[in-house]
Amino acid sequence: MNKKINKTIKFLIRPAWRWYAKVSPVQASKVLYKKHFGRKLNLENPRLYSEKLQWLKLYRYSHNPTITQCVDKFAVREYITEHGCGSLLNGLIGCWDSVDEIPWSSLPQKFALKCTHGCHYNIICNDKDKLNIEEAKQKLSKWMSSRYGYDAVEMIYDDIKPRIICEEYISSTEGSYPVDYKFSCSYGETKFINVNTERTDNTVNVDYFTPDWKWIPVSDGLHNSLGQNKIKRPNELDEMIAYAKILSADFPFCRVDFYCENDKIMIGELTFLPSGGLKHFDPQSYDLEFGALFPIEREYSNVKN
Repeated sequence: MNKKINKTIKFLIRPAWRWYAKVSPVQASKVLYKKHFGRKLNLENPRLYSEKLQWLKLYRYSHNPTITQCVDKFAVREYITEHGCGSLLNGLIGCWDSVDEIPWSSLPQKFALKCTHGCHYNIICNDKDKLNIEEAKQKLSKWMSSRYGYDAVEMIYDDIKPRIICEEYISSTEGSYPVDYKFSCSYGETKFINVNTERTDNTVNVDYFTPDWKWIPVSDGLHNSLGQNKIKRPNELDEMIAYAKILSADFPFCRVDFYCENDKIMIGELTFLPSGGLKHFDPQSYDLEFGALFPIEREYSNVKN
């Protein structure tokens, strides 16, 4: 299809989709789920990892003030501090309500700009001299006017005030992107860890591990490093598990993301719907195996879908 025509169709359909997601998030989620997996979404008796995240999204996390605070990239800093983990926060350079407020000339040579109300709204700058500021402004303006919650049927983002934050740049000792350690937890207990390595602007390797650092033979559609021998157990693993326990204690599912560079642990973010709850696993059986790790029955036993 002609790209211009395709873009026009998307422009015309988006308002209708947002309206549909707003008035019927359950049905919109079922449409998205069927599109991604080719099967119906079971909300009456969710057993799969993907089904349980969809249930939590709709009936436990949507318009939940605590969840809203935790996914707001600025407000979450207060939540983390109140839970005794403020020392893990990356340095904050600024927070602004609009693109026009950003003092570009006074920003450091390296920094990270993030919109607070969605996912993938990031500009990572490792050399301001090479940054196209006008292009960055256009991206930020587009993101700031978006309704990520409705576009992705993830209403946990819709109550967030759109803002732009600037954080200190994090790099590895080799100067590349840092390794991401992502701890998927249930009521404070780490269930599995996925580790993102060798990230570039377009690709990343993702490997899964048990809490005692045994490699899990599963892929989520991205490349992996094929074994724990290539990814060493971090010296700070037990410490990161302890922090993840504190920050995820109140939630049936919460992924706590860390960086660990130069023996220093830093918090990345708290995530409640990885990939919108629509992640594909290979082998597919891990959708069920991972789902069994999150006993959310007490959350939905009294809810009629």
